[in-house]
Amino acid sequence: MPADRGRYEPLEPISIQKHESESACDDDLDLANMPASKQPMWTRKQATMAFAANIVILLVSLCVLLISLGKKPALSDLECAKKVSTYSPAWDAVQYWEGSFNNAFNVSSIYRGPPTLEREQAWHALWYQDVLPIDKASLEALNQTHRGKHVEVLGSDPANPQYGAYLEVFHQLHCLNVLRQHSWGLSKFDPSWPKLLYPSLFKDRVMTRMHVDHCIETLRISLMCTADVTPLLYLYDKERTLGFSADFNTFHKCRDFDKIVSYVKENGFQLELKDENH
Repeated sequence: MPADRGRYEPLEPISIQKHESESACDDDLDLANMPASKQPMWTRKQATMAFAANIVILLVSLCVLLISLGKKPALSDLECAKKVSTYSPAWDAVQYWEGSFNNAFNVSSIYRGPPTLEREQAWHALWYQDVLPIDKASLEALNQTHRGKHVEVLGSDPANPQYGAYLEVFHQLHCLNVLRQHSWGLSKFDPSWPKLLYPSLFKDRVMTRMHVDHCIETLRISLMCTADVTPLLYLYDKERTLGFSADFNTFHKCRDFDKIVSYVKENGFQLELKDENH
């Protein structure tokens, strides 16, 4: 029997296992040596939370944008006034100012005192103004289409008639002037003054009474309609019987009257009036 027949010669798996072990170690070393930029920054949970937060921010931003687009800009004083007032052809002239009245109890003024030529001219200039032209659509806006045939301005086009509109403020000032003149009596006025400054109407007692009553009623209606709610305060005053006096220098927000007058002078028309006192 040959001598090497029963010899056992083992295989060499050790070298293979050693190679696999060395490869696994190399992989661990490669992962450990991987640059930081290639390593995951967040866990899956953190990434999910960040994504959800971005969605919430996006939705909130979208809501804010939609609200801002749908929100109307604040109205100006003039726009607010138009919304709570009737139509007028003079809205383009309206501007506002704020300040306190110069209205102390005994304050002097060109409009205050006995009749003089200068004073009558000043009062006359307040109310004696032209009319503004308005069309049929404006009559409808004023709810005046049922009143009858309205007087047109001079030079009105028959195909597109323009009607004369006298601003209410001038009518009210005219009425106030009538009451002022009546309080002094006709004897205080000089007949040599210009016709429009001499209140010849007062020669007729019946017409005078009717005109005065009309003006009182006109101003009553107007004052109650506008109903000025500006506070009027009182000041301690030892010289007064009651120990206090009213402060008539109230703070107001007013329409610029001079601007309105200027607008009417630039855009106004005349009508043929039979009686200059009305």
